Amino acid sequence: MKLITVEEGKTTFELEVKKEFFNSIGVVQGGLISIIADAAMGVACGTLLDEEYRFYTIEFKINFFKPVKEGKLIAYGKVVNKGKTVVYTEAEVYNSKSQLIAKAVGSCLVFKKNS
Repeated sequence: MKLITVEEGKTTFELEVKKEFFNSIGVVQGGLISIIADAAMGVACGTLLDEEYRFYTIEFKINFFKPVKEGKLIAYGKVVNKGKTVVYTEAEVYNSKSQLIAKAVGSCLVFKKNS
């Protein structure tokens, strides 16, 4: 997985599809798609926090729309709402043909590093 872009509240990741990522029916396993979506959302969250803060995912949901057998996965993550302790994020995952294959949402709990 490669981090392609990082902006304030936004990120892009890419992952080249390999046969090792396939499940028993010959398509990319959903857990791998979840990982790239979660990474995109998490890094987007991290771009809005000062050094003394950390976070972790407290809620994650993903919907899958199309199977993937080749090419790349491209995940775009963004922060939708930043509260004092909870950051709400979204990610869209596309295939190499720019087709939406999955959409994820998540919430991150923010806390001070040494508390």
